Amino acid sequence: MFGLELYATENVPDEKLLHAAAVMAEYLDNNEDGIPDNQAIVNVMIEEQAALVMLRDEREESDFDIESFLQSRNADALQNLYAEETHPGGSTNEYFDATLEEVLHLITHIGYANAYPEIWGESPGTAVAQAMDIARGGQFIFPLPTLEITS
Repeated sequence: MFGLELYATENVPDEKLLHAAAVMAEYLDNNEDGIPDNQAIVNVMIEEQAALVMLRDEREESDFDIESFLQSRNADALQNLYAEETHPGGSTNEYFDATLEEVLHLITHIGYANAYPEIWGESPGTAVAQAMDIARGGQFIFPLPTLEITS
């Protein structure tokens, strides 16, 4: 839709792939007039080769030959989604429809962050980072723990 791509293995039910496509379409064309609400977002996603990749579950992902798939693609512009966490009927008290989150990750990480880097970019100093720092009461950068190996 709108020139963007969604991929799925043969183990992903059509209903779940169609649900993911519908969620993406609704995020990009909220008023459902057939025209993206913000063409700049879609243009950047196309330019960056953004795509949603659906697999049955985490185990299938570990067996999937992702290197062959990524060979001609921008690996940073892919978002995975598991069929087992996709619920076309919507979220309930028992489970969350991860489609809502994972599709939004792709749109914000690739579309908004690249189309409007000063505002939505994913680095310190952007408008969204500054707003988050205010909301959190400061900027907190945690160093990764180091392991000391003694013999």
